[in-house]
Amino acid sequence: MPLTNLIKNIAKLLLTIFLFQYYSDSAESIETLKSNQYLSYSSYVNKSKIFSDSIPIASPEVDTTTKTSCDFKVYFIDVGQGDSEFIQLPNCKTALIDGGPSASKTSKFVSFLKSNNINSIDYVVLTHPHADHFTGLGYVFDNLNVANFYDTKENNPKSSTLQKVREKAKNKEGLNIIYPSAGDTLNWDKDVSVKVLHSCDVPGESSQGDVLNNCSIVIKMTYQNTSILFMGDSEEEVEKELISKYGEELRADVIKVAHHGSATASSAEFLKTVKPKKAYIEVGKNSYGLPVTDIISRIESYGATVHRTDIEETMEYRIIKAVENENIPVEEK
Repeated sequence: MPLTNLIKNIAKLLLTIFLFQYYSDSAESIETLKSNQYLSYSSYVNKSKIFSDSIPIASPEVDTTTKTSCDFKVYFIDVGQGDSEFIQLPNCKTALIDGGPSASKTSKFVSFLKSNNINSIDYVVLTHPHADHFTGLGYVFDNLNVANFYDTKENNPKSSTLQKVREKAKNKEGLNIIYPSAGDTLNWDKDVSVKVLHSCDVPGESSQGDVLNNCSIVIKMTYQNTSILFMGDSEEEVEKELISKYGEELRADVIKVAHHGSATASSAEFLKTVKPKKAYIEVGKNSYGLPVTDIISRIESYGATVHRTDIEETMEYRIIKAVENENIPVEEK
């Protein structure tokens, strides 16, 4: 082979190697840039919101297979006119209280689950048989792994959807169905007290709104001297029972306001007993006049800051794990 041809071939080989390395580095740089843009973009998201239709955000830490220690987080999900709270426990297990008014794959509730890669839930609670609380659970039982389902024994005979949701739960392989009673302690996390304050564990049947509301499972969770009270749609009748039975034990730093800020709940005596610092109202566009302005004013008059999903969308309340031997936890809304 002539010397000139040999030189040409060597030059072509060197050029090929150079171009391959150049484009490999460029591709890696592009991916790095994309990643950095994502993180930079996410840093502008309001820390009180973890879901947005338009802005990509970090997912909650719910991978129970790889993590054994997490911050305690409660997400008050914007599901429109309805209720749903997603909870990450310090042991990284998860709980869901209610599923909102829609099981549609395009609903806000389902979008929350998909956006945050939530594929399994350890504990699901249906507070009471009203459609704005149970409908989304149909999607959960169809598409997610669920270990335990907590329900009341109260039936709403006029709702065929309720029967379908409960049937899905009964037919779900490996699902444990529990009907908790008032006073029960739920063993969800060794570091978190989860106490049932109210429930309807005796079979009953009604289509009356107040009867169903007053069958709500009420749960108080306490972690590192901070308590959160989940009231479902309990009305003033239940509030009086709770005050009589538990008294000062009702004290809580945070309350999920009962019945979407309706005038049928959040009585002055109840708020005076609970003394919440933060109050979350889950509500959407509705024809009921909710939340009632006077109720918001009443809650605020007892020292609580009111947050609403119809204004602030999905919100996070977090209790960061205290450092060992540190008694005062750090809290974030």
